[in-house]
Amino acid sequence: MEHSTATSDCVTLAMAPYAPAEPIHSQKSYDLAQNSRIHIISDDASTRASIFRILTSCSYTCEIYASIDELIVYRPSGGIALVVETTIGQFSIAKMRLREAGLALGAVACSENPSVAAVVAAMKAGAIDYLTLPIEPDAARIIISHVIDDHVDRLVDFVAAAKAASKIASLSTRERQVLELVSMGGSNKEVARDLEISPRTVEIHRMKMMGKLGATNLADAVRMWLLARQA
Repeated sequence: MEHSTATSDCVTLAMAPYAPAEPIHSQKSYDLAQNSRIHIISDDASTRASIFRILTSCSYTCEIYASIDELIVYRPSGGIALVVETTIGQFSIAKMRLREAGLALGAVACSENPSVAAVVAAMKAGAIDYLTLPIEPDAARIIISHVIDDHVDRLVDFVAAAKAASKIASLSTRERQVLELVSMGGSNKEVARDLEISPRTVEIHRMKMMGKLGATNLADAVRMWLLARQA
């Protein structure tokens, strides 16, 4: 595997806090530092080298791998996986492997003369974009800029959803039931009827639930519930 020493100066990312009360400037810095790194995956050495030269000419930091398995063993902490397809569905398998390995990398597919079916399959599997080889340097600057920007947005959402899911997991079964029913628009009386408990008991569970979540109001708690379901 090769490493370049270049850093990305092609992209400036303006990122906003994912929750009103908890700015994540440290997470933003991490995103900028880690997620502009491009991980080139191809079983063809000449293809890897060609893409590497083009992207490093744009001042991107790049690393190359002969397979998705090699990348998973290396376990990069962030960046974009650029998967070169030689057959339809190759990207889908790579994306599934990344997900199973717990690697939160953005993913892009690319190939020579891609068919409509190949592009559709890759996009359905979660590709941020589909590139046609060979990549032109000017096009690379524009496309990779978009890809990194999109990935950082998705990553911030992912982190927020994971944090919300962790908080929801701290609730008791009854507290989660109350939150779910409240999120569906149920009043205390309606929740009490559905759970066959008293409205006063619902209120107690609701207060405990909001305390564990650190929610300042019911709307905050509902927002966390909905966000956690995206994790």
